[in-house]
Amino acid sequence: MITRRTFVRAAALATAPAAGVLHAQQFPARAIRLIVPTAPGQTLDIVARHFSESLGRRMGVPMIVENRPGAGVSIGTDYVAKAPADGYSVLFGSMPHYVTPYVADFSANYDPVKDFTPIAMLAKTSMGIVVAAQSPHRTLADLVRAMKAQPGEVTFASGGNVTAAHLCMSLLNSRTQTTAKHVSYKNSTNGVMDVASGLVDFSCQGSGAILPYIRSGKLRLLAVTGQRWDLMPNVPTAVEAGFAGVELNGWVGVLARAGTPLAIIQRLSDEFVRAGQQPEFKALCDAQQLTMDVFDHRKFAAQVPTYAATFKRLALLSQGKS
Repeated sequence: MITRRTFVRAAALATAPAAGVLHAQQFPARAIRLIVPTAPGQTLDIVARHFSESLGRRMGVPMIVENRPGAGVSIGTDYVAKAPADGYSVLFGSMPHYVTPYVADFSANYDPVKDFTPIAMLAKTSMGIVVAAQSPHRTLADLVRAMKAQPGEVTFASGGNVTAAHLCMSLLNSRTQTTAKHVSYKNSTNGVMDVASGLVDFSCQGSGAILPYIRSGKLRLLAVTGQRWDLMPNVPTAVEAGFAGVELNGWVGVLARAGTPLAIIQRLSDEFVRAGQQPEFKALCDAQQLTMDVFDHRKFAAQVPTYAATFKRLALLSQGKS
């Protein structure tokens, strides 16, 4: 016998897909928040603000950038993981997304894979190893020799434990069998300022944090961790400088909370990919020394297992666990 409860449940299941499609057709009906888990002025923030303008015009609603830095990237990332799965709060993610959960100090309350659905990949990044302009270290080899001669005395600035900068230092120390004294800041900006002033010996940062200081003559770029930067073509990669294995490439992408309707993910993915393929974004990438690498949510999702495994290994290395 079919009870009233069974009938109501069946009717609800039958109408759920239609309701989801209707919701997606009406999307977006209000402002979309672009959550950036780093401080203003860094690479993620610069990219997010570019898309807030271009997508806002295309989609007809405000795209509001909200910076929620702290605890690695866990504050902003956890915020999106707990937000409604409706596409109105999306995360600009990068390398630390897959790293922070493995750091006990941050007490991250999110799973970097299970709690998120990829929307679009936008760019690949590499890091720049920098010292103050007046530093005696003219090359990466000079810096490595100093760390070998003074174990634990050469200082290194980062925006916190197991941030991308810290991973870079850990990788460099591991591959060169050296040690440096880690000076952790609340954000990368303050650390870079202290390197530029000579208070800290060196750092390894994304282009957004260091290019203004390089251009103004306050920082010297010793090497990069990926392909050479077009603006400084004479600066070698760390591998070219003779340090095999010192290679670290990150990414910039957009994610939503897991459970966001596929139709909304598809709409957002289509819009980000279209905007990312425009000449304006290519110009931004060139200016920020990013490699434009735009693709949709399906290809991004297929690469997530590799990203997660790679950066987990780096997280453990930075904590002396591998």
